Amino acid sequence: QQVNALTAFLDAGQVYGSEDAQAQSLRDLTNDFGLMRVNDRFNDNGREHLPFANTLGTCSTRQKITNVSGVEEVPCFVAGDTRVIENIALSSIHTLFLREHNRLARALRQLNPHWSSETLYQEARKIVGGYLQVIVFQDYLKHIVGPDAMTRFLPAYPGYDENVDPSIANVFATAAYRFAHLTLQPLVFRLNESYQEHPEFPSVPLHKAFFAPWRLIFEGGVDPLLRGLLGRPAKLATQDHMLVDAVRERLFQFTSRLALDLGSLNMQRGRDHGLPAYSAWRKFCGLSQPQNELELAEVLNNTNLAKKLIELYGTPDNIDVWLGGVSEPFVPGGRVGPLFSCLIAMQFQKIRQGDRLWWEKDGVFTSRQRDSLASVSLSRIICDNTGITDVPKDPFVFQARGSSYTSCNDIPVFDLTPWNDTGPPGPSIHTEQSAFSMRLGSSNPQPKQPIVFHETIYNGQNHYNSQTGVFTCAIAGVYKFEYDCSLTQGKGDIILQQNGQVIRKTPISQQSALLTASGSTLVQLKRGDKVWLETNAKGLKFTKDSYFSGHLLFTV
Repeated sequence: QQVNALTAFLDAGQVYGSEDAQAQSLRDLTNDFGLMRVNDRFNDNGREHLPFANTLGTCSTRQKITNVSGVEEVPCFVAGDTRVIENIALSSIHTLFLREHNRLARALRQLNPHWSSETLYQEARKIVGGYLQVIVFQDYLKHIVGPDAMTRFLPAYPGYDENVDPSIANVFATAAYRFAHLTLQPLVFRLNESYQEHPEFPSVPLHKAFFAPWRLIFEGGVDPLLRGLLGRPAKLATQDHMLVDAVRERLFQFTSRLALDLGSLNMQRGRDHGLPAYSAWRKFCGLSQPQNELELAEVLNNTNLAKKLIELYGTPDNIDVWLGGVSEPFVPGGRVGPLFSCLIAMQFQKIRQGDRLWWEKDGVFTSRQRDSLASVSLSRIICDNTGITDVPKDPFVFQARGSSYTSCNDIPVFDLTPWNDTGPPGPSIHTEQSAFSMRLGSSNPQPKQPIVFHETIYNGQNHYNSQTGVFTCAIAGVYKFEYDCSLTQGKGDIILQQNGQVIRKTPISQQSALLTASGSTLVQLKRGDKVWLETNAKGLKFTKDSYFSGHLLFTV
């Protein structure tokens, strides 16, 4: 089965990352406050923007989209998920939770001035993870899978079960949870303080909102986008109008040589992953399996659609699971059909029951902390981190502005008093720091010489030399080094060296369409020791996204 590179748990991995090196690179290690790194060039009316990547990359789209020469381009944003800048509405949500982490860390520091930076960071991160678990299960899922599936699969928390596998099912990642592509509007709405069309920064055609961080920097920031998400409805997924043309004909138009078709990508991905077809998954969920056009028409409640699908596929047994799933009429009270309701609810059941750190599990939070978390709302988080002053009572249900909106002053603030603690001061992070994370960028490594990784993800102490490709130990201790090299051509090995001695050797091997070599190891270093990657082969062609990282675990 294909490897899912992201964490399966609802742990705010999209904010913090799914690997230690990535999480470290997203932290602000210049102080003892437990903060996440923010943009050091721009702010949003005094509020924080996401940090930039080190190069423009695919986000230099402003001139192409506006057709105005000489305009300032900005790099992509970085966050715990690389898709942060896929569209500007998504970027606004990432920004919201970055700000909330930093708000919590500052509040916790005021409450517990003796806490170390590490404690502040980890507690704020833990709270944000709890937020997401509460919001998804209490406020969001019921609108998607409907009340029947909630009762069947997601009743009251039964407790942790170590025998439940919480990993993400291929059919969930590849088909079922892509239902929301049908809810995309052709516009990304931007609204003013009255939730009307913004006079200065009007709504953006969706195909002009992909990979466009400059719109957040130069065009009004996050608030108009969040108001657009709150104050305008999602597109209603209907059987006769599934996907808007912006994602069928113009997807990534300004960053790809050819525009893409999201529906085609979804179906081809399912085939590439070897997913069984629509009928097999209905059987898996205990649903009927239509055998002919008449039975399919009954399942879909649509004679014309059933006829089209049979003309294309010949039999219901051949229908791609994504297309079959999104073709079904909604379950009562939900926004997906019976098949996807089953698959989505079943996946979230496993995520909850197989998570030993679930917020409701005894020992994860105190009972008073759980009481605080149970009262959290997305509306309160928006109020605390933006200039928005009135919000819907339920942000997941569209209501026109009016009696269904409430002032931020009337929404209870999140109660942090259960986190009040007493104790001695914690250690400062400044006593022992050493970390780097580098991308290869443009480079043609030569054999038996250090591979020079040019693009900095994080190199706060400058212990990695991006001119020579060598990491020099400044603090004696045990370090963890990781590397993941992808290539389009070549045979040989990737070798991790310490002072000219081989620590680890990884043969280059075929993985899907690319050649790869990856590994990780722990190494004890003395001050002045040098570590680098090299290869023993000529003619290797690396991709620019190959990376090398390392960080200090503890001193010795």
